[in-house]
Amino acid sequence: KAKETDVTGSGKEKKKKNHSGDAHIVQHVHFLFTRVIRKFRSDVALHLQHAAFAKETKSYARLGKIYAEALQVHPRNVGLWIEAASHEFFGHFDETLNERIGGGSVQSARVLLQRGLRINASSQDLWLQYFALEFHHIQKMRGRRAVIMEGGEFKEKQTAAADEETDPLFMEATIPTVVYKNAIKAISSDVTFRLKFFDLCRSFPETNAVESIIMDSVERDFHDKPEAWIARAAYAGEKECKQEENDGSESSEENSSKLAK
Repeated sequence: KAKETDVTGSGKEKKKKNHSGDAHIVQHVHFLFTRVIRKFRSDVALHLQHAAFAKETKSYARLGKIYAEALQVHPRNVGLWIEAASHEFFGHFDETLNERIGGGSVQSARVLLQRGLRINASSQDLWLQYFALEFHHIQKMRGRRAVIMEGGEFKEKQTAAADEETDPLFMEATIPTVVYKNAIKAISSDVTFRLKFFDLCRSFPETNAVESIIMDSVERDFHDKPEAWIARAAYAGEKECKQEENDGSESSEENSSKLAK
């Protein structure tokens, strides 16, 4: 028994040593990446490889710095801006811990995308990602509100979060609308670009108001474009079907109430 205990103990010590050794190796590889990137700063692939290594080794705290240094050298690389903003807002899912690490900062993600757009104002991908970010944030706020309502807790300490969730600025999707309007100012003559915003709306619930604004702008500015005709006709058909469904459900409810009486 004494020998078994000793073996078990030495195994634990070996695991600790191995863990310490692994951490040392990871730190050394980060150091090597830093040295190589200083020498070949213009190679964007090296920056991306460093970021991928940081994700693989769960060095999440380093990622922000890696992206910041890469963007200083490659401000025209749209993919880097999007990756950096995604890191700030979504964080990273750790399968070992079965939880999401980092992320949650919509403000940092906004700042990154806004900076990227100042340099790359004609980037459709950046505008679309900024638009989607705001809807993701609204969904997150709605989820928090649902949790608060289920618990029936509206205490003083929750006032700040609740205020943001019930603010019309969020619930009526005003910010995504502002992003859309700024986007079509920057890229004004592309109907396909506008319809991509409409398609993005379909990925989120309760976007009818924004969809209507997009279609109004398409009708106003591209009334002679076949793509606009097709999109508007499809949109009008969907609205009619929804209205008929609503009217049908309302009449069913009325009939039910009459029978109950």
